[in-house]
Amino acid sequence: MTIADKTKTFTRFFKKIQYFQDETGLIYHGLIDDLRLYAGKGVGLRFTELVWVNKKRYRIWAYVPQKRIDESRRRKAFLTEIDELEKAIKAGEQVHAFFVGAYPLRSTVENRDGSQFEVYRAELSSIDHLSLVFAEPNQR
Repeated sequence: MTIADKTKTFTRFFKKIQYFQDETGLIYHGLIDDLRLYAGKGVGLRFTELVWVNKKRYRIWAYVPQKRIDESRRRKAFLTEIDELEKAIKAGEQVHAFFVGAYPLRSTVENRDGSQFEVYRAELSSIDHLSLVFAEPNQR
């Protein structure tokens, strides 16, 4: 299998999100534990697992800008899937996210009160680069 300039066996392209630092250009994946809908700005998916960098833990987010959602031919289907994701997270269901074409970078986030914190954030260039897998109700 070849993605961009990398050729590997199929299974070697997949990397758990907390180990993203091992190599760029892979398909990163992990469980999602939070969803943020930023009105007019996009959608953020927070991964359950944290990453350790220089002995410090950071949250990892995949972010889809509103512009990418609006430009997509799959806009309606994506928004329906996000609605289902929101329901699944509220119900405590396991949802696994996979993304490709983006690499998490450290980013500073400012709260409404002016305080700041750092996360790792992967900004997706297309909604086609994100796939969600919803767990079967009896498989936990």
